[in-house]
Parts: sequence; C-alpha cells; structure tokens
Amino acid sequence: MECNIIQEFKGEIGGVEFDDKNIYYASQFILEKLKINLEKYITENLLKI
Repeated sequence: MECNIIQEFKGEIGGVEFDDKNIYYASQFILEKLKINLEKYITENLLKI
C-alpha cells in the first residue's frame, strides 16, 4: 500500500487523506500489522490445501 506525506501535516494512505499526524501514523501501524498477519494466515492456510 502506498503511503505519502503531502504536507505538514497532510498524509494519505491508500487514497484516504489524513490531516492529523497521530491518526495517520496509528492507522499506518495498524494496517501494516493487519497486512502482515493476513499474509501469514493466507500462506499458512494455502499450505494445508
């Protein structure tokens, strides 16, 4: 997922704009954790097939 800081402070994650730095970084952290766990879950379950 592409993440960009547009200005101080205006950020974007996946096309969603954020104007609060703390919410931006918290959202980025949570989404990365979800992505890692989802990839791990999918990989583990595909190996069972």
